[in-house]
Amino acid sequence: MGTTADKIAKKIASQIKSNVVDLSGHRTVRQILEEARLDTDGLKNLISKGHDPCHGLYIFAQNFASVLGEQLSEMKETRQFVKIVSNAEDEYQPGGPPQPADGKLFYDVGAL
Repeated sequence: MGTTADKIAKKIASQIKSNVVDLSGHRTVRQILEEARLDTDGLKNLISKGHDPCHGLYIFAQNFASVLGEQLSEMKETRQFVKIVSNAEDEYQPGGPPQPADGKLFYDVGAL
């Protein structure tokens, strides 16, 4: 079977070795990368806008990791991991604040 990482690596390697190119998929990925500003000039643009080079690199890396995570989460090989993370998010980040047992909510005026 192998680990999930091995399965993902095999899939990527098989796509690289393939002689067939999915042009619609290529266009889609290119658009995603452009929207996330991960094109060839993305880092240069961040620095030219006045960001410190280290901070620009940090922003670029965060955007890259975000896009990579989104793309990996859609792969068949990561379904089990996505299910585990989704269940954990539902359990530890519910839709609202916890409700007290007596049903009464008290708010701190200073928090408003």
